[in-house]
Amino acid sequence: MAIHCSGHSVVALDRDGAQCWVTELPADIKASPVLLEGRAKVVVVDVSGRVTALSLHTGDVLDQLELGGKVTASPALSQGSIAFGRSDGRVIAISAKSHEVAWTSEFGAPRDYSSFTTTPSGDFVATAQSGNAICLCAHTGAFLWESSQVLGLADHYPPMNITPVVGGPRHMFCGSYDGNLYQFTFPDKKRGPHAD
Repeated sequence: MAIHCSGHSVVALDRDGAQCWVTELPADIKASPVLLEGRAKVVVVDVSGRVTALSLHTGDVLDQLELGGKVTASPALSQGSIAFGRSDGRVIAISAKSHEVAWTSEFGAPRDYSSFTTTPSGDFVATAQSGNAICLCAHTGAFLWESSQVLGLADHYPPMNITPVVGGPRHMFCGSYDGNLYQFTFPDKKRGPHAD
């Protein structure tokens, strides 16, 4: 099954592209949904910060939770938690099972219209408003590391703008709108990445 969000609508399509169900939410959706196949549900957040859990099979509303702020970045699922980033920079993670708040962080949310991703160890990472990648522990939300792209080059603008992409167990890639592409290497699980 494929889940698509457009405007106020969450749409489920089967393998052949036929529509299975449509659920209308009260506000626009700018973030990608999180599909929890093992729990037969879809979790969606709209721009008002309302998280809605829907039945994967029917689209019926199972639960709702207010995050208390605007959300335009996509969440990620890891270690049993779904991390959501508000536009003010705050991160709120909820339990994928109970939908209760698991932890919060005052910073580390993805830039608007980007998303969280996960590291090889399962922690959450995003390009924050500062333009640096910030990594938070998936279990507690504790700050783990922040990237730096200061290379000492003339006319170099170091902030990144896009969602980091983790490639394999040791690498992360991220870029900027002015054409810089950075490769970071994870030396081990205890330390953050460094730019190559």
